[in-house]
Amino acid sequence: DRIIKLNSNENPYPPSPQVLKVLQNFNTEFLRRYQDPHAQEFRATVGTLLNISPEWICVGNGADHLLELTYRGFIEPQDKVVYPTPTYSLYEVLAHLEAANAVSIDFDTDNPIPLQNIIHEQGKVTLIASPASPTGHAIPNSILETLAQELKGLLVIDEAYCDFAEETALSIVQYHPNVILVRTLSKGYSLAGVRLGYAIAHPDIITVLNKVKDTYSVDAIALQIGVAAIQDQAYKDEKVALIKRSRQKLSTALQHLDWGVTPSATNFLWAKPTQDAAHLTAQLKAQQIYIRHYPDRKLRNHVRITVGTEAQNQKLLQVIQSIL
Repeated sequence: DRIIKLNSNENPYPPSPQVLKVLQNFNTEFLRRYQDPHAQEFRATVGTLLNISPEWICVGNGADHLLELTYRGFIEPQDKVVYPTPTYSLYEVLAHLEAANAVSIDFDTDNPIPLQNIIHEQGKVTLIASPASPTGHAIPNSILETLAQELKGLLVIDEAYCDFAEETALSIVQYHPNVILVRTLSKGYSLAGVRLGYAIAHPDIITVLNKVKDTYSVDAIALQIGVAAIQDQAYKDEKVALIKRSRQKLSTALQHLDWGVTPSATNFLWAKPTQDAAHLTAQLKAQQIYIRHYPDRKLRNHVRITVGTEAQNQKLLQVIQSIL
């Protein structure tokens, strides 16, 4: 309780009460036996929610695992992997692991992503975090639609934070067989510790992902918890709405301190403090408040702050004001 952890973009609220019921009543017989390798119940639950066939869904051990499967299934050594930067650092890490040719396209975070530069590279796989990471801004569906139409290779849309955005790319993946959506239950459903995610794509792509996936990659507890969480949309929507209201309040308060704050479609804020960002981060850490600072030259003047509870956000603001 003494530590305020706002550096990992975790949901500050507990998961659905239905998840707790699953844990309290879990049949230990499922621990003795191997779980369903096809995650049929979970896929059916997601399919019902999104009105898509389970054949369009692949389940993985978190979104990172699904990104790894995408590289493993579609990238050969020296194939071109393209992504705008700054972005999620795992894209580059996975490219190096597969001996791919990683092409990062720099852009000013105050401007839209460099659409034509990305199209020009024509990567074997192109990755776009939507909403963006670490800046949190929304990527319009019109841009993603253009990429899906113009790219000859695979377009991966990483929707880790889609629960907090105003639109998703679900309609795009249904009309373009070269698109994969990757989603996680870590953020909107408060299940970061479970490691559960899913990909949505044309069945031909799903077939490839399943071929390179470990047979039992997702454990039985995670699958049952995931079903319970997704079935309780009312609870998830309530907490997401609360986080979005808190996000706006925190953004407004920081702007009143003359900070620059990027409009966010996520559960975090990308902000430019009036003082040295690294020094501020260290001062907050000394008082057991953790935010994220990036030492990279292009990002070092900014910080990323997860939206916490109202009490956590208020404590953060009080300490920032005392530091100022």
